[in-house]
Amino acid sequence: MTSVLPIIDGKWVRLRPLVQADLARRAVWTADEELTRLMGADPAEEPFVSMDDQLRRVREWFDDRSLHALALIAVDVGGVYIGDIDVHVEPGRPVAEISGFLGDRSSWGQGYGTEAMTLLLEWLRSVPAITTAQVQVANHNVRSQRFVEKLGFRQTNQTMTGKVYNRPL
Repeated sequence: MTSVLPIIDGKWVRLRPLVQADLARRAVWTADEELTRLMGADPAEEPFVSMDDQLRRVREWFDDRSLHALALIAVDVGGVYIGDIDVHVEPGRPVAEISGFLGDRSSWGQGYGTEAMTLLLEWLRSVPAITTAQVQVANHNVRSQRFVEKLGFRQTNQTMTGKVYNRPL
């Protein structure tokens, strides 16, 4: 189901399809307990065992998302993969469910996430039948909550694990 995402260049950020070569770096990030919690997952549910095991999990995630996502997007700065965005659309529902993160901590606070999301939202406007973008942010991830609110998302729901935000496209 993955859409053909064109390479989209911004001032600092390049959005491109996520590829197998990115997965080893992603595995390092998903092995980090703090990043895992910020993404809304519980590290105790799938504790870190080894980097080989973590890479296997990331490859399984990639294979599954490649079949079910509208787009799996790598966020690059200067040719370096710093994070990714997963966009999922349920058939017959005009909502793009977005999840993403910048795993490279040195990229935090530099404006790269804002530019990446702005470019993504512009691209989503061109996808037929999608009228709304939606994100879910972990209840304890206040930094990400502020981030999506700055991008014009408004909280529309609360779940046990997070806050749901919507934004018209």
